[in-house]
Amino acid sequence: MTTLVPSGADRFHSDRRESSADPYRLAIIGAGPRGLQCGEAIASQLANAGPRPRTEITYFEPARCPGAGAVYSPDQPNFLLMNFPAAAIDRSFPSSDSGQTPGFIEWLAREDREAISPGAFLPRATVGRYLSYRFQRLRHRLAAAGICCRVIPHAVMNVSPAENQWRCQTAAGVEAFDQIVFTIGHGLRWRRRTEAATGDTLLPAYPTATNLGPANIAPGASVAVRGFALTCIDVCLALTQGRGGCFFSNGQYRWSYLPSGKEPGSILPFSGTGRPMQPKPDYRQWRVAGASTSIWPRFQSQLTGLEGPSGEEVAGVVFDAADAALADYAQNFGLERPASGVARRWFDRFCQPKTPEEIVRWMRRSIRIAAGKRPADAGWALGEAWRQLYPTLVAQFSFGRHGEAAWQSIAKFSREMERLAFGPPIENAAKLVALVDHGVLDLRHCGDHSRLLSEHGHRIVTAAVETKVDRVVDAVLPSGAETCNNEVAGGLLPESIALKTTPGGAMQTSRGGEPLKSDGTRIESVRCFGRVAEGWVIGHDTLNRSLHNQIDTWATGLAMQLTRSNS
Repeated sequence: MTTLVPSGADRFHSDRRESSADPYRLAIIGAGPRGLQCGEAIASQLANAGPRPRTEITYFEPARCPGAGAVYSPDQPNFLLMNFPAAAIDRSFPSSDSGQTPGFIEWLAREDREAISPGAFLPRATVGRYLSYRFQRLRHRLAAAGICCRVIPHAVMNVSPAENQWRCQTAAGVEAFDQIVFTIGHGLRWRRRTEAATGDTLLPAYPTATNLGPANIAPGASVAVRGFALTCIDVCLALTQGRGGCFFSNGQYRWSYLPSGKEPGSILPFSGTGRPMQPKPDYRQWRVAGASTSIWPRFQSQLTGLEGPSGEEVAGVVFDAADAALADYAQNFGLERPASGVARRWFDRFCQPKTPEEIVRWMRRSIRIAAGKRPADAGWALGEAWRQLYPTLVAQFSFGRHGEAAWQSIAKFSREMERLAFGPPIENAAKLVALVDHGVLDLRHCGDHSRLLSEHGHRIVTAAVETKVDRVVDAVLPSGAETCNNEVAGGLLPESIALKTTPGGAMQTSRGGEPLKSDGTRIESVRCFGRVAEGWVIGHDTLNRSLHNQIDTWATGLAMQLTRSNS
């Protein structure tokens, strides 16, 4: 098995590059999957590059296992599952380094000594073990290329300019760097938002073992959960299965729950819409795997051809694509061809307010469809259409291609489609239904514009019902649009640097990741990749490396810069 190497063994020191003999020093703030990608891109570019200055890479990462970061910590429980199959991870993490670093599925076979189905939805902890292993391999690759790679096990508290360099301050001291890269993901912004908005009255969902344990949420307590998406599912499982409760399956994706007596008395999600997430289809269970791939290029071309597209125009293409997918599915299965416009009508019904009973009925139906136990409907077709068209949408709307407000015009539609396209694995959706059946999960506050009132104790309020609760868990991940000039890059950059943002508040960057100042000029020695630029660069997924080429563009440019400086 792979040995996980904690980051605390590296030494902190404070060299300065004051002459050409000093090393070129690069800081990467955040060693999760995106920070790992940065290092691997550099290793690939510099492995066979010409002469260059001595180069040092320093990662700042407080999580125990660099590469995995906090979100994919190998320490988390195995019931926290990925929401896409092993094959999708393998595509983003294929074999590299001339075969010395195995791809994800090959590594799984070596580690577990058993065949893994490419369609399996695996624990996040398993993916974290692989990412940690891959980071260890990265350090070997960098060392072989003559690049020093250190990991400082502290969070960066402040970044300030100093004599053509940047100073990064942590609890352990200050270091100066020639370039800094931010790959900090959600974490810092989420913590600051929770503290500022609620005075620590909301519990962040992660890490679940620490934040959601009995010390914070007593057995029998009533717990409200802000949000009703993937993170809410993690919270519900952590408060039940994570406390010794057991789920039992009858093999038909119907589960029952046996309590431990240590779980809360009630778990009450609340959200603005209450619309649940549609589980991902498990095509291993289907007689025919959905729609033919040949139908998608036509609709991808339609999206590409839109000039100054509005949200309604984009939605129209998606609805037409879903109709075509459902018709193709019906033909493959010998079913009656669906009527034209069925996807739009289904979507309109889906967006209507629902009672708790209607929510559960919809969840049961979508689980059976995803498992291949009943014929697909327009909901499946919409989810499949969005998954297939999403890379085209990312290319069309990133970097303000159609104007700064273009993405905002379809943002609401995008959020609804994400519920249908990027939902949980069937197993976790079925467990959620089992918790409703058992009575511990209460859906009365889903939808109807539920809101939290915290004067004189916490209360969840809708037009029809008000419920007092003991604790509130925040299960809504922050988006890039929750930033402002002084909060860009987690609030670490100096307030004196006025940065350019979109109308929705997202930081603007160049295609190479450089933050743009308010006058449109670039900060050439800073890069921001991943969710920190969400809202300007569309479609961030921590493990997906195919949607954006910013990091590769940056690494290529850095290699050219270093080789030129040594010529």
